[in-house]
Amino acid sequence: MDRLLHCPSAPPPIQGMRALALLAWGCLFLLLPAPLRGEEVLRVGLYENPPKIFTSPSGRPEGIFPDLIRAIAAQEGWTLKFVPGTWAQCLDRLGKGELDIMPDVSFSPERARLYSFPSEPVLSDWLQVYALPGSDIRSLPDLNGKRVALLAGSIQEDSLRTLAREFELSVTPVPFPSFNEAFRAVEEGRADAVLSNRFFGHHNRDRFRLEETGVIFRPSKLFFAASPLANPAVVAGLDRQLRLLKEDPQSAYYKSLGRWLSGEVQPGAPPWVEGGVYVLLGLLFLGIAFHVALHRRIGARTRELESANRALALSRNTWRSTFDAVQDALWVLDADAVVLSANAATQWVLGTDPRTVEGRPWSSVREEHLPTLDDGLLQAARTNGRRESTYLCREDRWFKATVDPIPGEGGTLRGFILSVGDITDLKRAEEEIEEKAQSISSINRKLQESVVELKNTLQQTIQILVNASELKDPYTAGHQRRVATLGHAIALEMGLTAEKARRVELAGLVHDIGKIEIPSEILVKPRRLSDIEYRLVQTHPAAAFRILKDVPAAWPLAEIVYQHHERLDGSGYPRNLRGDAILPEARILSVADTVEAMSTHRPYRAARGVEAALKTIEAEKGTSFDPLVVDACVRLFRQRGFSFREIDPPETVD
Repeated sequence: MDRLLHCPSAPPPIQGMRALALLAWGCLFLLLPAPLRGEEVLRVGLYENPPKIFTSPSGRPEGIFPDLIRAIAAQEGWTLKFVPGTWAQCLDRLGKGELDIMPDVSFSPERARLYSFPSEPVLSDWLQVYALPGSDIRSLPDLNGKRVALLAGSIQEDSLRTLAREFELSVTPVPFPSFNEAFRAVEEGRADAVLSNRFFGHHNRDRFRLEETGVIFRPSKLFFAASPLANPAVVAGLDRQLRLLKEDPQSAYYKSLGRWLSGEVQPGAPPWVEGGVYVLLGLLFLGIAFHVALHRRIGARTRELESANRALALSRNTWRSTFDAVQDALWVLDADAVVLSANAATQWVLGTDPRTVEGRPWSSVREEHLPTLDDGLLQAARTNGRRESTYLCREDRWFKATVDPIPGEGGTLRGFILSVGDITDLKRAEEEIEEKAQSISSINRKLQESVVELKNTLQQTIQILVNASELKDPYTAGHQRRVATLGHAIALEMGLTAEKARRVELAGLVHDIGKIEIPSEILVKPRRLSDIEYRLVQTHPAAAFRILKDVPAAWPLAEIVYQHHERLDGSGYPRNLRGDAILPEARILSVADTVEAMSTHRPYRAARGVEAALKTIEAEKGTSFDPLVVDACVRLFRQRGFSFREIDPPETVD
C-alpha cells in the first residue's frame, strides 16, 4: 500500500484520489454488518402453507416468509438453502440442528424451551374452522361429535384438545401431514371440518369449496424460529432486520404483504441496493451525514409508533372478532362492576343491543334483563374466585352464568368476565335421562318380581312332584333327598357357585320322578328284575323329562334329570351320550346317585356300604364318571366327614 501511495511516477492529484478511494472502501468495510464479512450458509425449512410459505410450480420457495428471509439474508450476508419437508419433519429437524431457521412458527412456552425465538414477530394470526356449505357448524359447541382435520404436529392439535376438554366436547382430531391434505379430507367427506390458520384458510377455501364458520380462537404471533444450536448472531440478525423492515413503509415487508394478501405489487430495487447507495452518498457527502442520520432516526421513531398503532388496531380488531364469535353472551366488567364490553350474543340472551349495556352498572342490567340471576354472584366471585349459577330465564330457557375475576398486580382486582350460556338442551337431556332411568328401574323391579314369582312357581312344582313321589314309593322319595343332599355338597366342594349347587340339589329332589310311571310291584320287588322289567325301569329318565319339560325354570332342569344315568364312555342310558354332551350337573347327579344306591338298602339286596361305593366310582373314574366329580365326592366322605342323613323337604326354594 505504501508503494501505491508514494509511487513517484503518478501525478499528485492521482495519488490523492487513490488514497481517498482506499480510505472510502476501508470505511465501507467497517460499516458493513459483521456477517457480510464472511458469508454463512443457513438451512431454512420449507413446507406447504400458502400464502405464508410454499413451493411455486417452478420449484422456487415463495410466500411472505421466503420473501422476508431473502431480504434479511441480503442485508446480513447469509446464503440460504431451503430444505423441503412436512411441517412435523421441519420442526423435528430444527430441534436436532439439521435446520437453522424455520419460518411460520407460533410461539408457546413449550416451544421456547426447544427453539430460539427473536423478540420481533412477523405476523399476527388466529385459528378458524372451515366446513362444507350447509354444514351445521356455526359455533364451538357444534364441534361436539365431529371429526376435525388439522396439521400434524402443529400447535393447533394441542389447542383443539385443550378447548374440547375445557368445554367438555367430544371432538376427534384427524391429523394430516399438510394443510392441502387436511382441506381435501373435508372436501371428500373423510372429515367434518378443518382447523387452519387464517392465511391458508382465506387463501385456499374456494379451491376446496369450503366456507368459513363462526368458530375462531387462539390469536397468536408467528415468528422465524432458530435452532437451539444456531449462532446467536442469527437470532440477533432476524430481530434487527425485521425491525428495520417494519419501520419502512416501502420495505420488502409491506410489499410482500401487499403481494400475497391484497394484490400485486410492482417490483422494486432490492433493499441492499438502497443501503449501498446511502452508504456511498454518506461517504461522498460527509457534511450531510449527521443531518440525514438524525432525520432518519426521527422518521424511524415515527414509523415505529405508526407500526405499533397499526398492530394495536389489528390486535383490537382480532380480539373483537373473536369476542363476538363466541356463542355465549360475554361481558367484561371493571372492578366496580360497570360493563366495559358486551359481545354480539348479548342481543340474543338479553334481547337488547350490546351497545345499550356498555357503560352501565351490572346491577341495573341484571335487574332489568336477568332478574332471576343470583345477585350475589359477583360478590362471591370477588371473595372466592370463579362462581357458577344455573337459572331459569324467559320462554322456559335454562341458562348457566359463570363469573371469573380478573386479577391485577399485588392481589388487586381489575374486574370480571361474566358469561351466560344457554344450557336448555343439556337440562332437557338430563330430564330425559332421569325419566329413562326411572323407567329402567321400574322394568328391573318387575323383572325381579318375575324372577321371584318364577322361583316360587318352581318351588311349588318341585314340592308337588316330591310329595307325589313319596305317595307312590317312600323309598324313592328318601333316595331322592339323599342324592340331592350329596349332589349339593359335591358341587360346593368342586367350587361351583351356590346358585349352581342349588340347581343340582333341586334336580336331585326329582331325578327319579319318572318312576311314577313304573308299576309299584316292580319298584319294590325283593328279587332280581327280569330283562323286561329292567328295560321298563330304564325308561324313567325319559318319563321324568316329559313330566318336567314344561315346568317353568330359568335353567335346564328337565335335561339334567334326563341325563343322570348317562356315562362319559357312552355306556349309560337312555341316549348313550358321551363326554361333553353330558351336562355338568348331570355328571354330579350320576355320581351321587350311584354312591347313595350302593351304600343304602335296596328291596332286592342289602346295603354294600359307603366305602364299597367309593371304591366303585374310583375304579370307573374317567370312564363312566367325571374325574373331578369323583375326587370331590371321595374328599367329602374321607376328609370332610360327610354322611347321609334324612332331611325334610325344604319349605322354600331360592
